[in-house]
Amino acid sequence: MQRLVPQRLQRIACAVSLAVMFLANFLSAQNPPLSARAVQQSIERGVQFLEKTQQRDGHWDGYPNYGCGQTALVTLALLSSGRSPDAPSVSLALEYLRSKKPERTYETALQTMVFCAAEPQRDLALIQRNIQWLLEAQQTQGAATGGWGYQQGFTSPDPSNSQFALLALWEAQRVGIQLPPDSLKMSLAYWLRLQQRSGGWSYLPPTMAPIAIQPTGSMTSAGIASLLIAEDALQFADAKVQGERLTCCQGQIDVTPVDQGMQWLAGNFSAAVNPPVNNPAGYWYYYLYALERVGRLSGQRFIGNHDWYREGAEELLKRQQPIGDGLFKPEGTEDDVHTNTALALLFLSKGKRQVVIGRLEHRQLPEMPEPALSHRRAVQHLMGHVEKVWKRDLSWQSVRLAEASVADLLEAPVLFLSGREALQWSPQMKSALKQYIEQGGFLFAEACEGDGCQGDEFEASFRQLMQELFQQPLRKLPPNHPIWFTEARIDPASLPEGFWLYGLEQCCRTSVVFAPRSLSCRWEVHRPYGVPINLPGGIRGDVENATKIGINVISYATGRELKDKLDAVQIVQPTADLTASLRNTLALPKLEHGGGADDVPRAVPNLLEIFRNEVPTEVSSSPILIPAVLEQLQQHAVVYVHGRTAFEWSETEREALRMWLKRGGVLLGDSVCSSQPFTESIRKEFSLILPEARLQKVPADHPMLTSQFQGYDLGEVTIVEPATAMDEEGSVGQRRVGPPMLEMLVWEDRVVAIFSPIDLSCALESRRANACKGYAWKDASRIGINMLLYAIYQ
Repeated sequence: MQRLVPQRLQRIACAVSLAVMFLANFLSAQNPPLSARAVQQSIERGVQFLEKTQQRDGHWDGYPNYGCGQTALVTLALLSSGRSPDAPSVSLALEYLRSKKPERTYETALQTMVFCAAEPQRDLALIQRNIQWLLEAQQTQGAATGGWGYQQGFTSPDPSNSQFALLALWEAQRVGIQLPPDSLKMSLAYWLRLQQRSGGWSYLPPTMAPIAIQPTGSMTSAGIASLLIAEDALQFADAKVQGERLTCCQGQIDVTPVDQGMQWLAGNFSAAVNPPVNNPAGYWYYYLYALERVGRLSGQRFIGNHDWYREGAEELLKRQQPIGDGLFKPEGTEDDVHTNTALALLFLSKGKRQVVIGRLEHRQLPEMPEPALSHRRAVQHLMGHVEKVWKRDLSWQSVRLAEASVADLLEAPVLFLSGREALQWSPQMKSALKQYIEQGGFLFAEACEGDGCQGDEFEASFRQLMQELFQQPLRKLPPNHPIWFTEARIDPASLPEGFWLYGLEQCCRTSVVFAPRSLSCRWEVHRPYGVPINLPGGIRGDVENATKIGINVISYATGRELKDKLDAVQIVQPTADLTASLRNTLALPKLEHGGGADDVPRAVPNLLEIFRNEVPTEVSSSPILIPAVLEQLQQHAVVYVHGRTAFEWSETEREALRMWLKRGGVLLGDSVCSSQPFTESIRKEFSLILPEARLQKVPADHPMLTSQFQGYDLGEVTIVEPATAMDEEGSVGQRRVGPPMLEMLVWEDRVVAIFSPIDLSCALESRRANACKGYAWKDASRIGINMLLYAIYQ
């Protein structure tokens, strides 16, 4: 008889290796990297400090000359940090603020922003009162026309007061207050006059300074954000509605004043001081507060080569009281701990909003300039509509393909690509995009075509690119595809000619969606807040459908599941050592059969890479597909099986599996896309391989569903059933929470197989929402880890 490798000893050796590596990793865990959890803990500590120091009447001490401004600033920070209007601290502060009639610009602006963020309908009269005060306080003549000073009648406006006033106008417009265009135009002109040739802004305007005053980071950030706000409020756009006609792709400017300001900020950037670095301007917390708005309003994750949020958060966490009260320490002239803590919380809480979509900037070749973007405000407006549907604060960002790594691209679960010219990308850019999609990313592309746009060259090159990268053409999405009804029902047959969507399948789902006509043009004119553009009846339907398409695609691509902004992106790079001994390296081969054994090729490698990150060990994640032959099986302690159609093993294969399982092997598996035919086949094969074994459900209190083996407590996981045409409008599918639905094959009191009739594989491969019934992808990862740990340790 041929000698078999003792599987039990093999699993014990692997378990010992895992335990040693786990302990070594634990002991060496010094200075963990910045994480979403660390930031959230910092925010909570800061909130607790502010709540602890609130006075009985609801106010906070500090800056008495600014009236209720200090209390308004702190209240705004609490609201941004997740406290609701009916939280005791916020409710008390709101009652205090409602009792105060502000008399200065700072306090009027901050009080207005609080009312807009908390309960705008309840406080609408107070918001209107304050807006009227601010409009009357705006300078209407002289060199400083359009700016605001400290109070009404103050003849020396400054950019600090002016940015707060404009922020209040912006927030009021977002809750439905109509603003006079003349005020916004004057404000825009004010900020443009103050911009220096270098692109930056300083505190003192040129008319008041005997010599040119150097720009600062805080004032340049204020200038950039103010231009973005004023331009959007004035509906500066590349898309225009003229009579009964929509005109797209108009008025692009290669370099705007905002671009010039961003160039100054990129060239002088620092998160540690208020730039310039060689002569810091002080007011560091104030600078970070302004910097966050620039990053969020512009959609820039990087300013220059700097990840502004990560770097700023790292600096803030260094300057928070390490123990006891969670206040943020005095910094130079900023000696008020309530103000510092509030500004720090505004940066940390608003800046960490989850990213949903990245606008892909794509210069044709790395050495060429970026082509002018069409419809710059389109993605921002679409995100506003998504926020209203999802009822969550979200974020978007711009990504430069020529400079981004795959990890950078994966920070956005959806990338939006729009263009008019033929794509002429470098091999590196093509490779990065291909890897992004293979790693679970989703590409949403459009040709800027029609209504004044000429995008036929882009469309031809994009179709060719998809064929080149994925060896399949774009196909017309059928009317029953979930994208037509994931959030809102759209009848594709009712859309104008050319508006049908096309797709490409990767990772168990549609991973690329292409629109031959411009959707972004319509998003740009469909403002999600403020006073809407008056759209004629012939245009309104198309614009609303374009927005519904955008929301549906994003919801389909993400399933509303988003990673936290600071959580590390896991890149699966299969290791190549296929001969390493299991004493040092964990491998998980897949078992061949005729039911789609390799239909989801990246699921198991992805699981192993996630396993390596969560449970410190070495893995060999290169795909291994083995037949049910004893000589092959006996080289491994654990083997995986999955598929999506019915199959049968031969009697010879069953005998090999029978001997392998009895000698200590463990078989793990799942049914791809929860396939019932595959599930029935695997259950039948279990009964034929080991007739004396018991196939039973895994009880909710079984050790494999707990953290007993260094895994996860799986008492509650989420099973997602995607939307169908029969679902109610506004549903992204049904979600059910409970213990995992697993089955185990028990032979002589040992678990020899663990099987999930609910999909794990598609979730593991795509690491996003899927188009079939299955576990949420984070839960699928944890279930897979627990199954593997139990197979090794039992």
